[in-house]
Amino acid sequence: MSKTKSKTYSDVEIAYIVQLKQEGKDWKSICTSLNRTYHTNYTAESVRHAFRRYGNLFDLNDNKAKVDQLRDIVSTKKQNSKISKENLQLLEYLNLNDDIIEKMESLLNNVKLSKIKISKPKVSKTKKEMIIEPMFSDLHVGEKTESYNVDVAEKRITHYTETILDEIVRCEKNYNINKLILLFMGDFMQSTSMHPDSGQSCDLTNAEQIVEAIRILYYRVLVPLGKTGKKIQIEAICGNHDRTEKNQHTVEPGKTYMTWVMYNSLNMMCKISGLKNITFNIPSAPYSIYKVFDEYYTVEHGHECSQRSETGLMTLLTRRANQVEKILKGIRIGHYHHSTIFGFGRGIINGSTVSNDGYAESKGFSSIPGQMINYYVKTQNRSTTYYHSFPVNLGGIK
Repeated sequence: MSKTKSKTYSDVEIAYIVQLKQEGKDWKSICTSLNRTYHTNYTAESVRHAFRRYGNLFDLNDNKAKVDQLRDIVSTKKQNSKISKENLQLLEYLNLNDDIIEKMESLLNNVKLSKIKISKPKVSKTKKEMIIEPMFSDLHVGEKTESYNVDVAEKRITHYTETILDEIVRCEKNYNINKLILLFMGDFMQSTSMHPDSGQSCDLTNAEQIVEAIRILYYRVLVPLGKTGKKIQIEAICGNHDRTEKNQHTVEPGKTYMTWVMYNSLNMMCKISGLKNITFNIPSAPYSIYKVFDEYYTVEHGHECSQRSETGLMTLLTRRANQVEKILKGIRIGHYHHSTIFGFGRGIINGSTVSNDGYAESKGFSSIPGQMINYYVKTQNRSTTYYHSFPVNLGGIK
């Protein structure tokens, strides 16, 4: 008789399931291997359910402790406690988003995306190396004001990408473009449900916002930049708007927000279409530590930054440096809809593609729609490889 979902898996069996899943095995092959190795008779659906229940918070370095801890969370009788409710809710979001990713992968594998022809970059032995770092944040796809909607958002992002391509051509006259580091910093959707009046500012449902954000980022950013053949590294961070719930998540927001679906979908689309020069780093944390030449930087959306000032950025930078135990050369954030540079590139705030009306107008903000491009040059003549920044004005694109 086959074991059912109600049967208890041993710690070793769960560890084995997680290990095989992390290796990219499908549920049928995992089930077959598990039954053969441990002389069990599980079904593929039962194995999948066990992974969904325990796998997301399972640490292979501490098998029993982590499994027991998660079991306590999902089976505790104290369901009315705040902690239990939060953990159960988190687990549900993890399961839901992973299920969506699996369905997207299945769907995309059956869709014939056009193969992208990639150019072969030319490298000069006499030129210095440069890294170009375009920042993408606060698109708020789905937001509608008197002068902003999804069509305007797409036009502005298209113009921004065209500017990046022009900058690659311009800079290659004097430098080898080592690679592009795209900072995807969140708030790519507006969300109709995160605030009581959010729906009044949107002309698309949450599902439509996610679809439109994926479409714009793929066709207007990744395809044209990917065609250059340049190595493209994407640091993909969640924002605070990229959710369908009222309350923010404090545990693994990168994996429970809708950006998890957006970024993984884009990653799969790039692989299917042959854009192998594009790689994604999609952390579950709300920040990422990345390397520019030999220097480390941190990137996050910015809603954890207490204020839009040099003090606010440096305080957050110090916290992250202590947290990861690395020397960090700088911090990159969005959130504040206002392009700003502090301390010769040590702290940089990206702008937004949103027009200066609606919410910004009610709060008294005054900012020009735009996105930032940063440049780094490998040299021994300066204390940092950061070279300069170019705030691209998008306010004239309507």
